Amino acid sequence: MKLDWHFNIPENKLTLTLDDIVYTALAGAKEGVIKTQGKETSTISYDDWPEELQWISDNYSDDVGKHIIPPELTDEEAEEFMEVTGCPAYPAWGFKTPYSKDDYEVYDRLARPGWLLQNREGRLMAEITRFEGVGIFETDGTNIYKRGWNEEVETYYNCMPCCVFPDNPGWQLSSQEELEEAGHKGEVILQQGTEPELLEKHFVLP
Repeated sequence: MKLDWHFNIPENKLTLTLDDIVYTALAGAKEGVIKTQGKETSTISYDDWPEELQWISDNYSDDVGKHIIPPELTDEEAEEFMEVTGCPAYPAWGFKTPYSKDDYEVYDRLARPGWLLQNREGRLMAEITRFEGVGIFETDGTNIYKRGWNEEVETYYNCMPCCVFPDNPGWQLSSQEELEEAGHKGEVILQQGTEPELLEKHFVLP
């Protein structure tokens, strides 16, 4: 199952819309998820979210696919997946089937594909450069943006908040000056990612 979450960066709002249901993840779902349907509003806790994922799968599988969650995901399935794809991550929250070495997806706790969270292969934005301890500089073809560095776990932020990076601010508007201050030398080429329509689909940029 794959869910199309949308991150409004200026409002720091992560949402998912299914028919007349709107889910709003608080701190990447670490503090729960607000479910709004018509005039009814409820809060789903971090621990109860997997049950809601299963409910979504049961009711919307024609639109978002079926969700497989532990313990249904066996060690053998996970090991086979990692062997075929070369993916180092244990797909604890499911993966797309069928899959191959060149076509695979690993999902996180909110059922988002890993490539979306990591901007893998520059699909959302084109990477300019990265500096460990500073961040990743990327461009949508018009502006320069930066994804920062998380000191606590010593790695770059993903593109959206998650339970690992609940306070992730997402892409922040940067500049040629900041890029040069970080250590970049040479010409800066501004070009779109390989699938810019996905950037528009999933994000509101600052």
